[in-house]
Order: sequence, then structure tokens, then C-alpha cells
Amino acid sequence: MNNKTLAIIKPDAVGDNHIGEIISMINKAGFKIKALKMIKLSKDAAKAFYEIHKDRPFYDELVEYMTRHGRFPELRERLQQERPRVQW
Repeated sequence: MNNKTLAIIKPDAVGDNHIGEIISMINKAGFKIKALKMIKLSKDAAKAFYEIHKDRPFYDELVEYMTRHGRFPELRERLQQERPRVQW
């Protein structure tokens, strides 16, 4: 199996210095990280990314949460497990 996915480490985890632990956990689960970059998500980008939730009551809070904490890592992984979300 040769799937790809996007993983985002949430701003609170970055602020609490858990980036290394999370990457280690992903690697130990057998995932291969192909790229990593630190990004600052703009409000417009967050609104577009989470557009599927725009009619939900938590949408504005989600956009605010994802944009208020500076930069955070975006991981692009090549997943080799059948059901990657269950793994970590």
C-alpha cells in the first residue's frame, strides 16, 4: 500500500514543546515522513481548509485556535499501513 496523508501538529502541542515526541511516535508506528515544514496558517487559509465545518457551531473557534499560535509543523507522510489514523 502506498498512501499519502497530511498530518498537522496542533498549536498547543507545539507550544508545549511536544513536536519531537509526536514525530517519534509517528516514526515508531512505522510511518515514513517525507517532508516537514513549519507554517503559519492565515485566517483565510484556515477558513478554506476547515470549510467543511463552516455551518457547525465550533467553526469560528476552530479557525481562531488554528491561527492564533504562530507557526506549527505540517508533516507530509507516505503511509504504509492499511488504516493509518488508527495507528497513532
